[in-house]
Amino acid sequence: PLPVFSPGVILKGSSKASFTNVIITVCFEDVPQAYKPGIAYEGKIKVTGPDSTPIPNEPVYLFLQSSGTSENWTLTTDSKGFASFSLDTSLWSSDSVSLSARYQKVKEDYPYMHGVRRPEYTSAYHFARKFYSKSRSFVKIMQGEGKFSCEKDGIVLARYIIQGEELIKGQKTLDFFYLVRLKGCFTQNITYFSTYFVCSFGIYIYIYYLLW
Repeated sequence: PLPVFSPGVILKGSSKASFTNVIITVCFEDVPQAYKPGIAYEGKIKVTGPDSTPIPNEPVYLFLQSSGTSENWTLTTDSKGFASFSLDTSLWSSDSVSLSARYQKVKEDYPYMHGVRRPEYTSAYHFARKFYSKSRSFVKIMQGEGKFSCEKDGIVLARYIIQGEELIKGQKTLDFFYLVRLKGCFTQNITYFSTYFVCSFGIYIYIYYLLW
């Protein structure tokens, strides 16, 4: 049955609705501005829907342009809409590389219709330059997973390339010094003693350091 109102009663209501033709948005996150040949180039691609909600378990396509050559990979987003990647930079020789990410591997060309907004799938673009070092040695602190909690252990991964000519002949070990800064103050000063394996192209060292 329909509700019955007394004469003279006026009910008012209002609401809002938004409309968009942007179906999918793709963007890069945690990608470095520079790369070093020999050190993996890592980052994430984020995929969201029209209301900025993450799109899980969907393919996303990563494209690389470097020195006139191109490569592409098919990734899959996780439950939070992120797709992580790690690229081998050993053969990258150009001064810069170009990365792009798309939800559609081949862009669809929707026909134009007057007064009709065509669906849009935004792409992401990123440029990275080659890192310059006079000694050709390199150290990189890797991006941590999430935030570190107080009074809990956290692992920080550091990757190194130390060129052999920088070392003394016959040297078998190498000392590393860490400074941990918290709110502008140095709270820890640690020496990490590590052995290494000497290669003709340098030394690759992977160190896990435990924070406490």
